[in-house]
Amino acid sequence: EIDSIGKDVFADESSKLKSKTLEEFDANIEKACVSDETPKEVSDLRLRLVSEMDAICSAKVKDLKALGMESVKKQLSKALYMPFTTTFEDLPEDTWSTLRSVKTKVIEDHYQKIEEEVGGLGLAVDEVDTCKDALARFGKERYDNLIEEATKSSMKILKDKFIKSFCYNDEGMPRVWGPKVDVGAIQKSAKRESVKALSLLAISQIEREYDDLSDVREALDTLAGISESESELSSVFASDSWPGAEDEDVILDPIECRSVWRQMESEISYTISQAVTAHEAAKQASNRGPPLWTILAMLVLGWNELVSLLYNPILLILLIIVFIFGRAIVQRINLAEEMEKGFIPALISIGMKLTPIVIEVSQQFAWQIMAAIEKNSDKGQESRQREMAATQVKGEKAD
Repeated sequence: EIDSIGKDVFADESSKLKSKTLEEFDANIEKACVSDETPKEVSDLRLRLVSEMDAICSAKVKDLKALGMESVKKQLSKALYMPFTTTFEDLPEDTWSTLRSVKTKVIEDHYQKIEEEVGGLGLAVDEVDTCKDALARFGKERYDNLIEEATKSSMKILKDKFIKSFCYNDEGMPRVWGPKVDVGAIQKSAKRESVKALSLLAISQIEREYDDLSDVREALDTLAGISESESELSSVFASDSWPGAEDEDVILDPIECRSVWRQMESEISYTISQAVTAHEAAKQASNRGPPLWTILAMLVLGWNELVSLLYNPILLILLIIVFIFGRAIVQRINLAEEMEKGFIPALISIGMKLTPIVIEVSQQFAWQIMAAIEKNSDKGQESRQREMAATQVKGEKAD
């Protein structure tokens, strides 16, 4: 019957079951005995029965406690996995403070769960505390393993940080390497993002927080070639420990950081060279204009047309209107910015914008013309009214 008792009421039900068993034993012995005195063999048998029942209950409690601990450990492992994994993928500046809060909250929540799992087994307070200590040790082992797994992919994390900052703008759109883009400044900014990630991965702050790790950050800036000051690179990166950090908190020592950074630079070199090539091609394309001799030839060959325009003012006025209209359309399209996207993408984008812009400019031209006509008509009416008033005044004077 003891196997059918649930863990939530095991202590009470097992105690009742033992009492019931002893009562049945005593009743049967009383029926079997002839005299009122209990034989010594019966007393020994009763003690043996009690001992065996206690042993059975203890074994059952041990099994139920182990099952409860295993269940809570699985839940704890699952609860730690996603927050740690996603945080290490994004690596925000508050990575370690976030992870400290997560591990404290998760472990405290599972303390309550372990109390619920073993609360009905009748364990002493110190035994429950022992279960909590075992759970805390398991949690520490689990999040240490997660930190170690993240460290193994540190080169990929640094590369992803660089690519995200270098190849995409602040809005998350792919960066266009136009003629006015400063590739060097963008590269330096992207390396700075990778250095931030490397500084977070170099030293664990899951157990304690370090207020000042400026020496580590300065050393990594020097390694990346983005430091504003000159510092000794060899003296720091020849060591196996970071200044100001405990040895047990070092995840990547200076030598490993240098190795990871060199691997990352070799991975991103092709991306940088592509950006530089595209930037140079855009600069050459933007500086490409018609040769001087073609401009002189146009002036010489088009002299007759220019003279005809001067003799035909109506055609000249029409050309001026067309020029103003076309200039307004070009300004709204922002042709220079569109051409930085490339020839084919620029054509597609301009084609999508052209019709609405033409309609908008036409409406504005129509409104301006109507406003000018209304203004001239108002001025004409005012001048006629003034003339009529002057005429009346003169007539009155003549009378």
